[in-house]
Amino acid sequence: MENLELFSSEFTDTTTFNLSINELVSQLVRAESAYYNGTSIMDDAEYDRLRDELVARQPNHPHLAKIGAPLESASLLDKRTHAIPMGSQRKAMNRSDFDDWLRSISRDLKLPIGSLVFHNSYKLDGGSFSLQFRDGQMVECLSRGDGFVGESITENANHFQGIPNNVLHPTTQKPFSGYVRAEVVLHSEDWKAIDELQTSNPRNVGNGITRRKSGVNADKLRVRAFRAFNMDGTELANTEWEMSRRLEAMGFEVAPDMKGSAEDVWEFFRGVDKKRQDAELSLPYWIDGMVVKLDSIAQQRQLGDSDNRPKGQIALKFSATGTPSVLEDIEVSVGHTGLLAPTGIFRPVQISGTTISRALLVNWDHIAELDIAIGDKVELYKAGEIIPKVLRVTDRPESRIPIEVPSKCPVCGGQVGKKQNVGGDESMHYFCLNEECSAKSVGKILRFIKSLNILGIGEEVLNAMIQQGLVSGVADLYGLHERKADLSNLELGSSGVRFGEKRAERVLSEIDKVRELNISQLLGSLGINHLGKRRVELMQQAVNGQLDSLQAWFDGTLIKVAEEAGVPKIAQSIQESLQATKASIDAIIGNGVKLVVHEQTEVSAMAFSVCATGKLSIPKKALEDQVKASGNIWKTSVGKGLTYLVMADPNSNSTKAQKARKLGVQCISEGDLLKKLG
Repeated sequence: MENLELFSSEFTDTTTFNLSINELVSQLVRAESAYYNGTSIMDDAEYDRLRDELVARQPNHPHLAKIGAPLESASLLDKRTHAIPMGSQRKAMNRSDFDDWLRSISRDLKLPIGSLVFHNSYKLDGGSFSLQFRDGQMVECLSRGDGFVGESITENANHFQGIPNNVLHPTTQKPFSGYVRAEVVLHSEDWKAIDELQTSNPRNVGNGITRRKSGVNADKLRVRAFRAFNMDGTELANTEWEMSRRLEAMGFEVAPDMKGSAEDVWEFFRGVDKKRQDAELSLPYWIDGMVVKLDSIAQQRQLGDSDNRPKGQIALKFSATGTPSVLEDIEVSVGHTGLLAPTGIFRPVQISGTTISRALLVNWDHIAELDIAIGDKVELYKAGEIIPKVLRVTDRPESRIPIEVPSKCPVCGGQVGKKQNVGGDESMHYFCLNEECSAKSVGKILRFIKSLNILGIGEEVLNAMIQQGLVSGVADLYGLHERKADLSNLELGSSGVRFGEKRAERVLSEIDKVRELNISQLLGSLGINHLGKRRVELMQQAVNGQLDSLQAWFDGTLIKVAEEAGVPKIAQSIQESLQATKASIDAIIGNGVKLVVHEQTEVSAMAFSVCATGKLSIPKKALEDQVKASGNIWKTSVGKGLTYLVMADPNSNSTKAQKARKLGVQCISEGDLLKKLG
């Protein structure tokens, strides 16, 4: 489905499924920022899943080209530009991924896979750094950062173990001047001594130590080198195997390595992975896979980089493992859309130092796929910030109790059922169908607050407002000016602490900032079925102003322009949800909210309209911007009035192409469009 990011407004804050593209990227950015700045908010397996989802849904998204994460602006550490950018490897999660990589490099090098030699080494679970040497002495150490700019941690690096003094060039035997790339790791024994409760993991604790100004425990970190460059950027060896041996001759430690054929590498990887799963792998440090490279550095150079990731290298990642537990019960919560989210209650276990007793089970289809029931033995793993999930069921006893779909809403007792998805098919999720359900009301107010970024009203404050009768719906937020005294005297929690006059004034000021709203801000912030702000904007753009008034959303126009607006299968569902929300919308406007209409850019009579499908050489958003900048019209679906459908292959016989041809729409290539745009 095209533009999936536009059609996933139905999600809850406690899930990582059905995220929009922006939300998906936001989660990845937060995880990367935490990871590269010494903490962790997301399990590696969950991060990989989210990134894979972004690749599948929008393979040209600019975020996928980024390495590392932007450095924290608040950091006290100095920033430095890398003399030689630090890239990162692509990953392979299984044999199929590995074979795809082998075929791609074989094709690009025009050499059979069997003729290629590979270098394989343990992928140490630490942080990557660049060390600069001058006349044999280390003079600077930079973190990888975003691959182009890193933080100077030289002061701490002076205490690291494994950085030799008086380093000599391996061929000239003169004091070495150049750069050494290395992984800095914290051995398990040192980690346990530093983090007795094991609340994190060696990688996060180690990365945190590197960034401390105090230098405490910096002497516990150890350096393992993997690449060296002369000052002019040329490598110190012609092969990876030779590089490792030369680094050892210079006094550095390297990760255990081997070289051989592709099959040799795979068998070695499999052997290590099996030992790891059988708890037979005894290493002083953590590893999370293998780094596989073409042994020939010249061949790696020939292949070059893509998105700052060397094509001649790949990381073979180990499969995720879980912690044993037992499902003891199930609890169902209700979100702002009425979505019923099943949460498992598990026998408490420790995962990364945190006691886990609850894990999201996503939906009843997922429960069926897992074939999980109360009483089953399972493996849990940490996914997304603090949200555990079930990795697999390991034992199903005869006494197990099946998990049934609720017959009624656990909050209001209302009817439960499924809804239509954007494509017109039935949702996997069950919902409370009672529009008056109190769980929906609370959730929708909170969604509205977050969507419009109304500061000062968090979940605790909102719950207090509801409990003490200040608000019961979104419209009541705009009536708080008349109840300023009540807001000031609002009691928070059971402590008797009052909200206070100054906080009340700040909140009222925030509400005043959003008294003028456009259609997309209003409708897209109310939790209406299938409608988010971006979806409303795109529908408005697609129908050239026919949905630019609130009246048009209620008088049947939406049904008439459903196909052109890109919602032919769900227009009726949207219309019904709108009608159910009309009283709330009327109350919002009645409490002083003014609707504003953005001025439409005048379109020339010579303008044409464009829709794009499939994978293109540039992100669709960039193409959309070019089309609009040239005075033409961008559409999100194929329908009447469309001039061009842009495709990677204009001769394709896809469903969209067939539909376009039936409507008389011309199918053209990206290059053809760019010519028309001048």
